[in-house]
Amino acid sequence: MQNSVAILRERQRSGALRCTFSRDVKIASRASVGLSVLLVILLAGCNGWPWREGAVPDSVATCRELSQQALANMESQRWLEAEGLLDRAVEACPIDPDARLYYAETLLHRGATNDALTQLEEAIRLTPNDTALVIRAGEICYQIQDYQQARGWATEAINLDPSAADAWRLSGSIYREEGNPQRALADYQRALGYRPEDPELLEAVADVYMALGRPGRALMHLQNLSETYVSGEVPTEVIARKADALTALGRYREAAFYYRAICQQIEPSAEGYYRLAQAELRAGEVGEARIATEMAIQVNPGHALSTQLLAQLPPTSAAGIAKPE
Repeated sequence: MQNSVAILRERQRSGALRCTFSRDVKIASRASVGLSVLLVILLAGCNGWPWREGAVPDSVATCRELSQQALANMESQRWLEAEGLLDRAVEACPIDPDARLYYAETLLHRGATNDALTQLEEAIRLTPNDTALVIRAGEICYQIQDYQQARGWATEAINLDPSAADAWRLSGSIYREEGNPQRALADYQRALGYRPEDPELLEAVADVYMALGRPGRALMHLQNLSETYVSGEVPTEVIARKADALTALGRYREAAFYYRAICQQIEPSAEGYYRLAQAELRAGEVGEARIATEMAIQVNPGHALSTQLLAQLPPTSAAGIAKPE
């Protein structure tokens, strides 16, 4: 996920002015707020500002200069310095919503969530039709598990822009945390309608389908998710989800193929080998199941499930075929 600083720099190189926000904000459902801040930065604009034409007031110029210095500090992980600069920027030009947005991010970085929300709420007051700002406020409330407030912001964002995929994603995530997977699925699908190749949305929809006991639908979305990556670069987390869905569908040989691929791609884990062993056993490959189980115990001699599985496996011949009892 691209962070706000990188997005701003890209827009600056393309000549965009720093006055409103785009609608490409990403929600991090369970992520902590750090450098991967989730805002959308600034399209062209300032049309409603009195200095759109003519000289820029000194207060605005000072605010922009301080904001630029702050962003450079954010890029260099000097968050406290950035916070100080943005405090001065907001003081110089209190009606600049962008300065308040960046200020909020620095406050979030040190855990001052309430102060950050105060800055965002003031930015929203200054630009009440900015959907991205409203979504960001909802994301922060979601992250601190204030789902009632998050729901209010999500609803406001949807009312402002019914096509805002991130607003529907936020709403779906709230329903999911509240234990309402059906409503979560409906909102995630609305979001997918506007952004059909979004990896995070495809992953979320697949997870909800698995929770609802519909592995076939989950597998379909996981396949779509895999196709958003370059061949050979599909994350192991996605491969594992596909293997889990195939297991739930009773397609054990295919599941074993993916579990084996995971064991070959990442640092071996007892849990990974154990899942491979289970899939091999269910596919009738007792010898392969024994090998995977022994590998699990080799990685972690204390892995109880693997020890139990090994004790239950029938003995094998030298050729790896289960001996008749």
